[in-house]
Amino acid sequence: MKLYRRWMTTGSVQDEMAYKDYRKVYKKVLGEAEQNYYYQQFDLKSNSIKQVWSNLNDTASLSNVKLAFLLFWWMDLNILVQKI
Repeated sequence: MKLYRRWMTTGSVQDEMAYKDYRKVYKKVLGEAEQNYYYQQFDLKSNSIKQVWSNLNDTASLSNVKLAFLLFWWMDLNILVQKI
């Protein structure tokens, strides 16, 4: 946030580049952390089916749209894991 604020106050190209570089790294790390978290939550090898469904319901907040998205994501993830 400080980099963004500095860029907005100064308007310099160097501050803009520093902010955008940081934002790119932050988004990448955040995405990887989120992916690892959900992989652990829905891992069939370490969780029972009952636990996986419980995690899906907690994560999706019982929303059908979110649940469908997570199911497709989870199926894709399992396909990738099986290929490895």
